[in-house]
Amino acid sequence: MKGIRGRILRQIVLWVGLWLAAGQGLAQEPLVFSAAPRETPEQGEQLYGPLVERMSEVLGVPVIYRHPGSWLTYQRDMRNDAYDILLDGPHLIAWRMAELNHRPVARMPGTLRFYLLVREGDDSVGEMRDLVARKICSVAPPNLAPLVMLAEYPDVIRQPVIHSARHGMRQAFDEFRAGECDAVALPTNFYHNQLSDDERRGTRILFESPPLPNQGFSVGERVDEVQSARLRELMTATNEPAVAAVLRTFARDAQGFIPANDDEYRPHDRLLKGVLFGW
Repeated sequence: MKGIRGRILRQIVLWVGLWLAAGQGLAQEPLVFSAAPRETPEQGEQLYGPLVERMSEVLGVPVIYRHPGSWLTYQRDMRNDAYDILLDGPHLIAWRMAELNHRPVARMPGTLRFYLLVREGDDSVGEMRDLVARKICSVAPPNLAPLVMLAEYPDVIRQPVIHSARHGMRQAFDEFRAGECDAVALPTNFYHNQLSDDERRGTRILFESPPLPNQGFSVGERVDEVQSARLRELMTATNEPAVAAVLRTFARDAQGFIPANDDEYRPHDRLLKGVLFGW
């Protein structure tokens, strides 16, 4: 806690210096950074606190970190355009591009893919349509795993039923193995890196999703083009400890963030269209 308090004090000193340097007094509104609520508030402050300090220095305006508290709050505040800089998945970036004129700035390298698994000896499921009205274990939307599966069922009244696992992918897989669902939706990296050979041996891959761009940073209309360029330069630098800490958390083997391309994100807002629950 002492480290967090010290960081907050340093941020206050930094903000005052920025306000005075800009000659704008205390009327200058800070930019708000947030991220998908995967951490506790304390973990979020520890991870993102040093990053927003660097953002403040580079952008020349105060930047604060706001932990959303829950997915419901995150979605509500996102819809209300309460955030200026965000880190989250490609479908959320695409939705903000379409609805709020956000712009992607930088992203983690590589792509995201997902598997839909069924039991190896289950002959009742030979293709995707065989799962209509049957249960798929998964983390709840707006997590990408169920959304890429539901996108294969454009008729919303002829879809599988998502059986939500509140405690993550491992719980979803364990409940699938226990017979609570006919299938399970998982990221491919979880399948390859977190499941044992024995666990994978009892499953069959029914479907593999097309690749999606990885998680990234996007900015809203209160961040101008010059600031966007500065933020892109910060996030793609290879000698920034605060940036490297975030990258290690979500993409341990990656060498650095890369510039994001508008076109690679734009189509994926479709994943949130017609979603009845969780968005």
